[in-house]
Amino acid sequence: MNANPAPFIFGTSPAAHKSNYFLGNDESKWKGNLPNYNFLTYDEIYPGIDAVFSGKGGNLKYDLVVSAGSNVNSIVLNYSGLKNISLRNGTLVLDAGFMNITEAIPVATNNARRALKWKEENGSSCGTAVGWTRANQLANRERLSRDTIARMASFKRHQQNKDVPYSEGCGGLMWDAWGGTAGIEWAIRKLQQIDGKNNSMIYGYKRMTQEVKDVDAKKGIVTGYFSAFNIKDSDGDIIVPGAFQKSLNEWFPKGRIKHLLNHDPRQPLGKLMQLKEDSYGLYYESQIGTHNLGRDFIKMVESDLVKEHSIGFNVKGSRKGKDATELYDVVLYEGSSLTSWGANEYTPMLGMKSMSSKVDRIKKLEKFIKHTDATDETIELLMLEIKQLYQLLENFEDLSSQPAAEEAPVEPKVEPDEIAQKAATALDILALKYF
Repeated sequence: MNANPAPFIFGTSPAAHKSNYFLGNDESKWKGNLPNYNFLTYDEIYPGIDAVFSGKGGNLKYDLVVSAGSNVNSIVLNYSGLKNISLRNGTLVLDAGFMNITEAIPVATNNARRALKWKEENGSSCGTAVGWTRANQLANRERLSRDTIARMASFKRHQQNKDVPYSEGCGGLMWDAWGGTAGIEWAIRKLQQIDGKNNSMIYGYKRMTQEVKDVDAKKGIVTGYFSAFNIKDSDGDIIVPGAFQKSLNEWFPKGRIKHLLNHDPRQPLGKLMQLKEDSYGLYYESQIGTHNLGRDFIKMVESDLVKEHSIGFNVKGSRKGKDATELYDVVLYEGSSLTSWGANEYTPMLGMKSMSSKVDRIKKLEKFIKHTDATDETIELLMLEIKQLYQLLENFEDLSSQPAAEEAPVEPKVEPDEIAQKAATALDILALKYF
């Protein structure tokens, strides 16, 4: 009800077959070789809300895709001509007399809840902390960032294991924990909508803690590693030597591999002059641009604020190793230098496990802000990181109350009131100084 009466309609995920319509004798009205799509999207039926239709096994399914910040209360459904409406185990049953129509609980949510319930009742060593965090987000129907959606989309590479029963292995359990087929296909469609990429360009990220190796500020040249070999990551994957070679041979000479900030195509840092595999990993040399972002990036590198790198990639070839999945053929789209701009699981801020590392990071950021001539936009983003770090410090006491491992180093105790006061003071001073 009260929906957009003339939405833009478009198809996504092209099907393999075509359709032909040769009706009547008038050839001018014949249509042939028409594309078919697995999903049909009605764009913006409400502000920030799309309707996506799909079909499977003779059944029509629709999803209402709500963008972050949109008002879900705008959605109003009107049913008419029904004999009865009832709720059965979370499913809305519409009795039309001659048949029942069901409005099921969101499938991805249900998949995640089922996986979490099985884990709780039976125990399981399957998956990673990231995977179970994702399951809880889906089960609770939390808003997901673009990076989280990309991580879900990239999980499709594990679909060959999705039918393994929960009791016989990890494949089916973790597939459902990540939303199952419904959730992962939704993530692919949503990422395609956000980034304007076709299916072949949907990719995931892998982060590594690796500082910039060297910087020549005068020439604007930065070197480092986007990725490292033979290191098991949180997905249980290992990138093996030779994995990037096809991309390096085919794409790099054409300039198709980019150097970005935080995987944002709107924030290119510079031009990759050299990109190669060595014994350690994927080495790069980049000529940083002279635009504002490039100049600010050089200043941040010199101030030791860029601690991590990451790749945007797609897996073409993988195999099961002894303790991890080995990725031996990877399509490389871009390499990113990472800051903590934006609160998501891929930022270095969340990789800081000790209080002292957070405090050190805050000191470096505050020093940089007080003495830099970087643009206001960069300073504002760094102030956001400071605020986020102080918030993490405020929550530290809750975490520190948990039993520590025997070998864990003892962190100095900082009172929450003292942290809060320092946070407020620092941010007030910085805001007055720069804004």
